[in-house]
Amino acid sequence: MLLAIETATREGTVAVLDDAGEIAGTYELGERNHAVTLAPLVASLLEAHGPPDLYAIDAGPGSFTGLRVGMAFLKGLARSRPGPVVPVRSLEVLAAQILEAADASAALPVLEASGQYVFAARYVGGPSGPEVDPSLPVGLYRAEAIAARRDADAVAGGTGVAKLTAHGFAVRVGGERVPRAETVARLAWRRRSEAQPASRLEPEYHQPSAAEANLARALEKQKKP
Repeated sequence: MLLAIETATREGTVAVLDDAGEIAGTYELGERNHAVTLAPLVASLLEAHGPPDLYAIDAGPGSFTGLRVGMAFLKGLARSRPGPVVPVRSLEVLAAQILEAADASAALPVLEASGQYVFAARYVGGPSGPEVDPSLPVGLYRAEAIAARRDADAVAGGTGVAKLTAHGFAVRVGGERVPRAETVARLAWRRRSEAQPASRLEPEYHQPSAAEANLARALEKQKKP
């Protein structure tokens, strides 16, 4: 069994893949409530399906709190019920959903970040899943910079698209909003040979937290005469 966790967004999900690589179930965590709902949900899934042989997780970028909750929980779970983990990027997951749902040769997943920024990347289809286009690698970008792109071959999607519309965003937008745990599971299953110990997991933030930004500003003020 493979257990997949997606907590990088407010609308978190958990999915179970059976031993044949088929989805056995997808479960909603509830918006903004991952710290409360994740543990009891997973406990009920382990009781129903038994211990996992493999884990998968959305490693970000995304919500600071959501990523911390998912990563910390999985590291703890993997200590009591050992198993390797396949981390998958949130934008890759969203890109896979966009490419599957839309008739397009490229995907432009965009997730909301703080302030006037978004997480974004351009992906094209590959043999084991979406592949990053070097013209727009995974990163943190100003919303107007992504909105200025003119990409007739791509379909956009994600919670960050709303920030782009005010800047005249012209790329076609599909219906996919958030990465889903079942897609995390499918992508991880394809690359299960790349699984690693849970202790090595690190979230992809791509931006400082509010506390880190405030500390940096305070230190900068102290330097000024």
